[in-house]
Amino acid sequence: MKVLFLVNIPSPYRVDFFGELGKLCDLTVLYELKEAADRDRSWYGDNSSGNYKYEFLKPVFKLTSSAFCPSVKKYLKDPSYDLIVVGGFSTPTGMYAIRCLRSHKRPFILNCDGGMVPDRESRFKYAFKHYFISSASLWISPSKTSDDYLKHYGAREKDIYRYPFTSLYKADISGKNTDLRDRKQATIISVGNFIPRKGFDILIKAMESVKTPAVLKIVGGTAGEDYIGLKENCERANPLVRIEFESFKDKKTLFEMYRASDLFVLATRYDIWGLVVGEAMACGLPVITTTTCNAGVELVHEGENGYLVSPEDPAGLAGSINKALSGDLKAMGQRSLEIISGYTYEEMAKRHIEIFERFIT
Repeated sequence: MKVLFLVNIPSPYRVDFFGELGKLCDLTVLYELKEAADRDRSWYGDNSSGNYKYEFLKPVFKLTSSAFCPSVKKYLKDPSYDLIVVGGFSTPTGMYAIRCLRSHKRPFILNCDGGMVPDRESRFKYAFKHYFISSASLWISPSKTSDDYLKHYGAREKDIYRYPFTSLYKADISGKNTDLRDRKQATIISVGNFIPRKGFDILIKAMESVKTPAVLKIVGGTAGEDYIGLKENCERANPLVRIEFESFKDKKTLFEMYRASDLFVLATRYDIWGLVVGEAMACGLPVITTTTCNAGVELVHEGENGYLVSPEDPAGLAGSINKALSGDLKAMGQRSLEIISGYTYEEMAKRHIEIFERFIT
């Protein structure tokens, strides 16, 4: 099976997935850019997997994490590919590719990494999304919430297929190596870029009401003065709590930090998925996140392996943190391992091949 897959950048989770997918088909990947302007370069891994071919397209102009690359057209016209997968409809190249495929009446698959139906949007924005999303012949979705998103913009329910979206190999799912009962304070970890959308300000505010001695480690970048001010206010208001900011960590170091923690919290205001949720679960952690985190809605079973809270709600978040820390963290972490067990690159690649075979028969 000869497959062409178009995406914006070689994100580590995509590169690892393509490495597995390339074992099962003749895969060529087209990238719009070599890297995103807003990402630490150390985030990118080795893109030299021998399991698939890849090309970096030549951009006419660049945006932060995407570009316009009209040279994609020559690949789209190549009849030797059994199927074409567009990995996103919202980049200039993705939109151009869909226009080309649609005008030439060439069927294609739209791969969705997540999405939620907005509370409100303009008619123009709805029509714009509907045009591009509904143009596909088949859709691949990671969750029910994403299914609803695709259907909202014209996807046919019978042609939406689910896959386990992940950043994990099977070997990554190994549980944790510490137990809160062995220590006098809990370790809470949160991971992400220091941007408003991640809700670290909400999390720090919530820590003022935590009733258990705890250290909160926020990992992923450099904290600005606003976050440092929030940290100092929190520690003054609640002597039981200490907050530490950690720079970006490679996967090995980050997973060691997950395994040495007791609870994962992501107070995101909005995440179309949230791969860090699955990573924390793979390390045996209970998870608290928001109802606007797609991965949380799909993977967190209320009261079993964590809790979902409303975004922008420090009091509700503090209540869930206190509930988790006073409960059976070990049992909740074990439940996380059970839920995440099928979310691996190996299973993700296998599922894509099953869907591809449906598409070409």
